Amino acid sequence: MAIVEVFGSPVEQTNLQYRRYLSWLRKHDFPPVPIEKIVVYSRGDTYLRNITNDKIISDIVMHRDKVLSKVEPFMKRHQSPRFSENQLMKLSYQLLEEHVAEEGDGMEKLNIGYNDLIKGVICPVFSAVPMD
Repeated sequence: MAIVEVFGSPVEQTNLQYRRYLSWLRKHDFPPVPIEKIVVYSRGDTYLRNITNDKIISDIVMHRDKVLSKVEPFMKRHQSPRFSENQLMKLSYQLLEEHVAEEGDGMEKLNIGYNDLIKGVICPVFSAVPMD
């Protein structure tokens, strides 16, 4: 029998992050931008069930294989630039400056040591690491 895990509403989590980001943009004097909301489950073995048959959930919650078909209409809908290059750089620096790292060490949680990491790019021809 499969194990079923129940999570909080991803739609509400997305709405919360949407409101927080718009508020953050206003706080830092950035122009408003259109934001499209989607929730993507990257694990192929995740079973999604919309027990309420809510159209909003069906529209924004999906498996990873549906992302491209969902993003293409967004790209067509939003073709005009909203930020100047200068504003985009300022936005990037501001986001990096205010980033707060998650507490805890992911490598420790997964019991991975530094020496277990493959450092560099693997050569697609010779499989050498690092690639020259």
